[in-house]
Amino acid sequence: MDRGRSAAVVQRVGIPVELHLVVDSRGRPEREQADRGAAVQWAYSDPTDRPTGFGAGTQCISSDTLRQREATGSVRFVIDPAGPSRAGTEFLPPPRPPVLATLRSVTSTPLGTAAGLWAAITADTVSPGRSLMLRSGRWSLPVVLTEQPRATAEAIVHALGNRPHPAIFVVEGARGLPRPWRTGAHAAVEAAFLSL
Repeated sequence: MDRGRSAAVVQRVGIPVELHLVVDSRGRPEREQADRGAAVQWAYSDPTDRPTGFGAGTQCISSDTLRQREATGSVRFVIDPAGPSRAGTEFLPPPRPPVLATLRSVTSTPLGTAAGLWAAITADTVSPGRSLMLRSGRWSLPVVLTEQPRATAEAIVHALGNRPHPAIFVVEGARGLPRPWRTGAHAAVEAAFLSL
């Protein structure tokens, strides 16, 4: 977890072996037709995370079965969705920029339900406005700003439990970010920190 005094990393947790597919009152998977023909279905790593108004219940299913169904191209699964958008974690981890790359054009948005349940829990665990999603092209990086990276990272790990999530960088400033992000994210991170 530790990256030194000025940064800590909440390590990525992958999709668990057992998931809980959201089903309707007839036991069929809840689904929404997507723009490109593939239906979207949802599953939770912890069935108690499903909001009461979302489906009638859950059905236990292996993540391998869901991966096989997704491989057909007819359905896409979102794990641990949150909020009205029902966004969540995908089976494939997000791509990471090359180690020696330098990302120049970096933007930031508040971390919350739009990124899924893990992001909502992370945002609720830290002070308001201290959790961000940095973006540069196809790459993204969840970041938490704090003066106590190690203690904050431990609190996030405890709150997330075994729910799947990407690596989350808990930093005092842009210097604690992975090398490709440092230069481009400096202005976004420092502006967010100063606005608190």
